[in-house]
Order: sequence, then structure tokens, then C-alpha cells
Amino acid sequence: MNIKRGLFRLWLVISTMFIVVVGIVTVPGIIADFRAASFMKSLSNDTLMVPIICDQARGMLKTDYMPEVFQTDVNPFDTCWYELPKFRTLYPEYKDLSDDDLSDRLYEKLNLPINRNVPQPWLSLARAIAFAVGCPLSVLVIGGAFVWAFSGFSRPKASS
Repeated sequence: MNIKRGLFRLWLVISTMFIVVVGIVTVPGIIADFRAASFMKSLSNDTLMVPIICDQARGMLKTDYMPEVFQTDVNPFDTCWYELPKFRTLYPEYKDLSDDDLSDRLYEKLNLPINRNVPQPWLSLARAIAFAVGCPLSVLVIGGAFVWAFSGFSRPKASS
């Protein structure tokens, strides 16, 4: 009986240390995910910007579109940026595309990467908790099964 109690106390101490270490390792990443999600949410209210080569730009410079580098002379091979509503009015040939399809096509045409990785901080937190608690619980269950199995090998108690 003392062995079972001692093993349980050992499991409790090691599990607590494991949970603390997992917390120390994962908390900075989870905090960064929450900050990134907050930043993405604040950007969601902004107008979507789409790129086009300045040589193909329509409209007036700095009124309808902005060059990538703020300068007075625009290189025709630079990238110019439109707010999506202004782009739609100046380029009616894209009216059949949705906003996402249009931005995907324009970004792809200029070989610009599209980052659609939306941070999921609650999922990261749930995974960290599941790992921090799941591993010690599985060790408890497996260890308990071994203790139960090996207790069957003990000597029978002598009757008095």
C-alpha cells in the first residue's frame, strides 16, 4: 500500500513540474497569437488594397492609386496600390469576380504572397492545455494499470 501511495505522490510532483514547464514554453507563443489575432481584427475594418503594375494604372496618381514607394516620379515597373472600391470603378472588366478572387488574381499576377494564415489563439491554448494535462493523465492510467497488474504477483497473506 505504501508503494501505491508513494508512486501517486511521485506522479503528482512530476506532473506538476511537467505542467509548469509546458506553460513556460507555450505561453509566449499563445500571447503572440492573441496579439496577432487582435491586430488582424483591427485591420479587418480597413479597406482592402490590391496591387497592379504602375504601367497599367488608371486614374490619377495619389488620388486613385498610390505607388509602393512614395515618390513624385513613378517607375512603370513598380507596384501601385488601389483601394478595392476605386479599383472596381476604374477597372470594370473585373466586375464578374468576387473581392477575394480579384485580390487573389492580382496578387498572383505580381507574384506577391498572400498570407491567409489567421491566428487561432484559442485553439493554441486548448492544444497546450490538452498536452499539459493529457500526458500526465495517460502516464497515471498506464502506471495504475501496471501497479494493478503487478499487485497480482504479491505473496498471499498468511492466515493467522
